Amino acid sequence: MAYYKFHGVNDKLTFYERCRASLGELRNHFEEALDNSYIEKDSYDRFFQEMNEIGYLLNKMMRNVCRARASYEAERKLKRNSSRRLTSNPPKVD
Repeated sequence: MAYYKFHGVNDKLTFYERCRASLGELRNHFEEALDNSYIEKDSYDRFFQEMNEIGYLLNKMMRNVCRARASYEAERKLKRNSSRRLTSNPPKVD
């Protein structure tokens, strides 16, 4: 599992979300180009397939970053909780 520097993970996820939104805009432009007969149907189909693949990869990258962040945070929480345990002797029971 890849580990990231987690101070910039939210920025990375924001960047990926913006990429995904831009990809959606590009899809809309291609649909308009097809409707206005600026491009042919086979060109549209080819680019639409590539845009779907890119969208799939973006979603997969975002999912992996979120999983890595959750794993890292869980590990940090576990370490923090284990370091807070009492190190003194337990009270005597009569």
